[in-house]
Amino acid sequence: MITLLSKKIKAFTLLEMLITMAILAIIAGIGVPVYQSLQRKNNFKVDVDSLTQSIYRAQSLAQAAKNDSDWSLHFREGEIIIYEGSDFVSRDQSFDEVFKISKSNTVAADNDVSFNKFSGFPKLPTIINVNSLSGEFTSLSLNEVGLVEYNIQ
Repeated sequence: MITLLSKKIKAFTLLEMLITMAILAIIAGIGVPVYQSLQRKNNFKVDVDSLTQSIYRAQSLAQAAKNDSDWSLHFREGEIIIYEGSDFVSRDQSFDEVFKISKSNTVAADNDVSFNKFSGFPKLPTIINVNSLSGEFTSLSLNEVGLVEYNIQ
């Protein structure tokens, strides 16, 4: 006569499974906010780098005198726009280059940044502020010869 009791079945108990699930929930509860914070900081740095590259792109287009024109930057919510000319309202939109930025960051300047054709020098030295919803802030300073300086705080 063969009995089932002679074989020992190996398995996890319900208590072991509950403890494992609780540990995983605690790790996820700590990890998700840390990941989100790191993602916001990364988005901020990427947007500052995109802004810097947009400035240099507009400057190089002006130096190349593309379409025999000055080139400028305009900032609005979620976008940095490089456009031909010095007047955003009367521009030819077919030449626009639009760069998206994170919705959690804002870019602001007192006026558009315009570069003179051939020299590539900005028409006015400008300070551009970048803020994030998580409290990060930096100011990009564009000097009279077109160099960008900033420190992320």
